[in-house]
Formats: sequence, C-alpha cells, structure tokens
Amino acid sequence: MARHANATLMLPESGQLARFARLYGPTLNARATVPGASEQGRRRTGPGTEFYEYREYQPGDDARRLDWQKSLATGRPQMRQLQQHYQSDWFVCVDASASMLMPGLGKFSLAAQLAAATAYLLLEHGNRVGLLQFSSGLDATVAPGRGRYQYQALCRQLLVANDSSGGSGSNPGICASAAGASGSGLFVISDFLGPDSQFRGLDLLRSKHRELHALQITSVDELTLPDTAACRLRDSETGATRELPDTAQAAIQASAIFDRQQAQLRAHCARRRIHLSQASTGHNWMQVLRTHLQTTRGIGQ
Repeated sequence: MARHANATLMLPESGQLARFARLYGPTLNARATVPGASEQGRRRTGPGTEFYEYREYQPGDDARRLDWQKSLATGRPQMRQLQQHYQSDWFVCVDASASMLMPGLGKFSLAAQLAAATAYLLLEHGNRVGLLQFSSGLDATVAPGRGRYQYQALCRQLLVANDSSGGSGSNPGICASAAGASGSGLFVISDFLGPDSQFRGLDLLRSKHRELHALQITSVDELTLPDTAACRLRDSETGATRELPDTAQAAIQASAIFDRQQAQLRAHCARRRIHLSQASTGHNWMQVLRTHLQTTRGIGQ
C-alpha cells in the first residue's frame, strides 16, 4: 500500500486497482455518458451499437433500422436511433469535515481509499476526473484531467486533507457551483450527518447532474460512550458540549437516532434516484465499491 510519510493514510495499491478496474470499470464507464452532460460526456445519435430512442422515418433513412413492431403499434414508420459513446467529466466529492477526520474513527481513511479507487476506475477508461474537497465550504479543488499524472494529483490532495484537522461543518451542496459547468457525474463520499442540510445539498447536486452516487461512511465507535455514570460530550464540528447524566440510556437513544437517520437517507436517495451505499469503517474499500457497483449496475459476482 502507498503511504504518506507524515500520515497513517494508506491508499490502494496499483496492482489491486488495475485488477479491480478490469472487472468493474467497464460497467461504470458504460453509464458514464449521459444526455445533457458536457461535450466529452454527451450521447450522440449516429453509427453505434446501443439503442437510444425512436423517431419517425424521414426520406433517406436506412430502412434496415426500421422497427416494424414499433411502427405497427404507433401507425407510423419508426426508426431505431443508435448512439455513440463519449467519455465524461466526473468529480469525486470528499467530505473533509471535522466529524470525518476525527482521530481514531477511520472514516476519512476509508473515504480517501474509495475516492482514489473510484477516480482510478474512471480514469482508466478515458474519463476526465476532478476532486472537490468540502466541509462547510469548498476547501480544495483539483480540476478535471486524464491519465496517470491526474491520478497522482488527486492522491496528493487526499493525503494533504488527511493531515488537516477538518472543517467546521459539512455541506455537499457547496460542490454544485464548482461541478455544475463540466461535471456529468458525481460521487459524493461523506458521513452525511445532519440530514436536513445534507438532503438540501444532495437535492441541489441531483438537480444539476443525471448521475449522482452517494457513499455514506459511518463508524460504530461514534455510538460508543464511556462506561461511566455520566460524561460530557463535545461536538467535533460546532464545539458545543452536552452533559449526559446517564450514559447507558444515552447510548440507546443515540443508536435509535442513528438508525432513523440511516433510514431517512435511504428513503430520500431512493425518491431522488441517487445511487446510495452505506458502509462502516469495518469494511475495506474493495468490498464497499464492489457492492455499490453490483447494486447500482446490476452486475454479477
């Protein structure tokens, strides 16, 4: 594993990434070109092999593309439109807020590994990929690019972020202005705490992008409280403190709130047709990303 000299962040090995990209990269790339995307990511009718849409027959059309069944159903000659594929622009948006970078939880470590692996898959198949690092604001941007040097630039920024203390809050919607002009697809990796603000941010991104993936990273240690009669908790992002007179009861309540928020996020993403996967820091990046692609793309083992 590649390791940064001043941090414990371990990014995926190139050999692992290459094997993973051969297996799963084509599936992600096959849906990377979407209507309404940038020039690099637009579907165009013309010579191709994949069906795009029907249109009525026009003089001079190739009769071999006439769909007789559709024509009989509509009462008008219908032509099958095929499409050409062009590579897309993608952004990987990584939450670098204080809750993600809290020492000992490992959330940002898994997020960075997923970000690097996702970028590698997309780059390997010719897409341009950029990185947006966010907290309450947009903290860092790596403009979209292609190739090995672009991947190295993305990894350098992830390592820099890992050495920071994190931003004060988390607002994925802040990425909309940076990705709006050229991003045909987005991967957002976050713990998605504070569901109201997170939902607004996801909705804003969804309104601008046809292809939106969300990877939620959580840690069971966040629900673990000291084995004492009482304790004081401090919010890592706001600095607010709270006294807990009964830690056992507070742990039960926290678990119930966490489960409810998880369900709310799933329901919200399902309504907005956002591809969501929820993972814990007990999983490795390969397991999480493979499951996500199998679920959202319907590919086999």
